[in-house]
Amino acid sequence: MSYQEYLILKERVEYLQHSQSLVFGCCRIHFSLWNFVSMSVIQMQVMFDQLCDLNRKEQVLQEANTNLRRQLISLVKQQDSISPKEKTHPCKLDSIYPAQLLGTMKPQKAIDSSQDGFENL
Repeated sequence: MSYQEYLILKERVEYLQHSQSLVFGCCRIHFSLWNFVSMSVIQMQVMFDQLCDLNRKEQVLQEANTNLRRQLISLVKQQDSISPKEKTHPCKLDSIYPAQLLGTMKPQKAIDSSQDGFENL
């Protein structure tokens, strides 16, 4: 083997080593991107699960609200059917103003889900 052949082989080896380091660099980048995408998918799954839980809690609260409205309407009807003599009773229902209650109900501030009493629904 001549010196010139040695230099050509040496140059090829250096080129291959350089190419190999580029390929490994790309592999590291791809691996990092894969990890990032995997973590993002996991976070989205967690957020989706939380959203489903919140939707379920909202439905339960809406049903409870509907039941409470029915009870209120029932109480108002009972109050309307009470005779004037019974309305003078100390436990009278005159303190209930159904039109005001039904007409001015506003959503309350957001409640921390850890304190709303519905953690285990």
